[in-house]
Amino acid sequence: MGWSVPTFSKLALISMIMMLSACGPVLRPIPPEITKVTVPEIGSLQTRDIGVPLIEQGQKHIYEALIPSKDMKTNRPLHNGYLTYEGEMIAKMNTDGKKWYCGRMVYVSTDGDREFTGNWCENVHDLEKKWNMPKGTYEIKMVSHIYLNNFQMNLIYTGKRGNEVYITYREFKNEWSRPSFTQNLIFDLSESRVIGMKGARIEVIEATNTNIKYKILSGFIVN
Repeated sequence: MGWSVPTFSKLALISMIMMLSACGPVLRPIPPEITKVTVPEIGSLQTRDIGVPLIEQGQKHIYEALIPSKDMKTNRPLHNGYLTYEGEMIAKMNTDGKKWYCGRMVYVSTDGDREFTGNWCENVHDLEKKWNMPKGTYEIKMVSHIYLNNFQMNLIYTGKRGNEVYITYREFKNEWSRPSFTQNLIFDLSESRVIGMKGARIEVIEATNTNIKYKILSGFIVN
């Protein structure tokens, strides 16, 4: 048995959802587990064009989330469309220690247009009771996302001549380059195919006039 509503305008529907969302429980985020990471990951084989950073720094956030299935998304049909959760629903907690899962509720019209309607929070019991959804229609698991740091140390491939490759080392904060922390480097691959600076080490597999293929051996040492 799916969820349905009377026929009325999309604007009225969106307004109703926004008001209901505002009346929900007061929730606090569950802090994610955070670890420092090198981007791309150490040991990975990569290819980058000239001018694109070869290595960056970030943080991996690991947290609990509810992943809706396709059946769960399409089980709430509306007039001329349906409601769906946009991606994963992040776990949060209320003052009584009850766990909820919150995500973006989106209206999808029959022609495929998507319109964001608001944040919506559910606990697992309510999901099964209100939508008549068996557990097979969603999955609760630990997920992760990587966010780049505001302060970055980059190595950028800028070209080659013979056995020499040209690399620019750059530091910047909040997307603003710091010219005094930019340095142009030349590495001779006939001496070693491992290049790097400040702890970062990259093995050059192949370098051409347009791109470089490489393997990340270690990340920058950040003070």
